Amino acid sequence: MATPLSLEDEYVKNFIANRSLDVDNAYINILDDLLSTLQSLYTGPVMIVTPNFLNLNLNLITEKIKQTTKPQYVSNAINFVSSRLTENQPRPDETLKQDKMYLQLKNSINDSNFELPTENAIPNDDNITNLRHILKDLNRRKEVPKSQATYQCYLMGKVLLSLKNNQPSRVEFLKCVKNDVLYSKSYTYFLIDFYLLCSNYTKLRTVSFPIRTIMRNFSFIKKSIPRDAPFWM
Repeated sequence: MATPLSLEDEYVKNFIANRSLDVDNAYINILDDLLSTLQSLYTGPVMIVTPNFLNLNLNLITEKIKQTTKPQYVSNAINFVSSRLTENQPRPDETLKQDKMYLQLKNSINDSNFELPTENAIPNDDNITNLRHILKDLNRRKEVPKSQATYQCYLMGKVLLSLKNNQPSRVEFLKCVKNDVLYSKSYTYFLIDFYLLCSNYTKLRTVSFPIRTIMRNFSFIKKSIPRDAPFWM
């Protein structure tokens, strides 16, 4: 028979579960929960006295943390109901994470010899069949060393751009990509944008960095690299 969880363990279990669903609000939610538990003991704000006899207003602390860390959203369309909401500006904690990520990206540059096909091996012609074969071949090389994964994505972006430019329509282009390599529309266009950025900043194609992290932070990276252009050339 399983041992019942203590109240403390229940709090921890619930916090872990909430964090996996909503990491941005999990910490605030547990503070709110603890405050609501304590509130019954107070007629006003929840106050504690420190060992040096200073009063701390826990309600005020929680509210200030909320104001500092909550997302600030704006609509990117005139019709608010049908628009997609985006953050107006990064939260302070998000900015710190992005700065740390960018430093890690810079530190991951390497000079490994690549076993993948060189860029010169990829044609710039309008042979769609040939380009589709190359894309499928690159996609099959999923187990490349970590040091080569970014360069592989760079090459795939080049192939995808050539395919896009030589297909009769965007719909036909995306249909071929979906059929050949199962890439989503967002991932397909990210790879093209990544190739174009790497074409201007050559060291970016040599980083040993998770491509999903680059994709998730791509807007930030695209703004940061030009400011740091001599480093990336």
